[in-house]
Amino acid sequence: MVCGVIVLETVISWKFRHGTGHLTNEPTPLYISIPWIVTCVTLVGYYLYLRLKPNRVTKYGDAPWEIEAKKAQASGAITSKAEKKKEKAAAVTAEAKQKVEQVVQKVEATAQQARNENHEEKSRAAAKNTKKVETAEPEVTEARKRWNKKKAGEEVESPEPKIEAPAQVQVQVPEEDEWRTIPSNRAIRKSKKSKRD
Repeated sequence: MVCGVIVLETVISWKFRHGTGHLTNEPTPLYISIPWIVTCVTLVGYYLYLRLKPNRVTKYGDAPWEIEAKKAQASGAITSKAEKKKEKAAAVTAEAKQKVEQVVQKVEATAQQARNENHEEKSRAAAKNTKKVETAEPEVTEARKRWNKKKAGEEVESPEPKIEAPAQVQVQVPEEDEWRTIPSNRAIRKSKKSKRD
């Protein structure tokens, strides 16, 4: 990252070199220079803090306090922060697993109870249906009796067809007086036209 910043700064400084037509000869305004100064001072100060703090972490772990911590860790007296975090994470996952198992057990229990109730209802309905089937006597019609006789090889008389007489239709014929009393449409239209005129 540092090398990338240096390369970019070099390219920018080459682009804005003297005589290229940019405003490089003008004084830099404070709203640009102050943030740059603050950022640079902050970065240098943080680097010095990390470099000079008493229990700083070294690349190869050869600082005196790191060597003592490694010896204590090897003997089992002190556990590192990473191991403590791992233990906490393992405890949290174990608790979460227990909670999930409890929820799964509750769901399975309710599902099993519902299955048992459904099975009981089905068995009751099946028992009722079997009782109905046992008590109901099949109705044997005349056609079925004839078919059974034909199957057995006996002679069967053919049934007599039922012939029904057609119903008598009564038609009422209007009398002549009724027809005379009904006015025709032409007479009604003529009378309306005469009234309008």
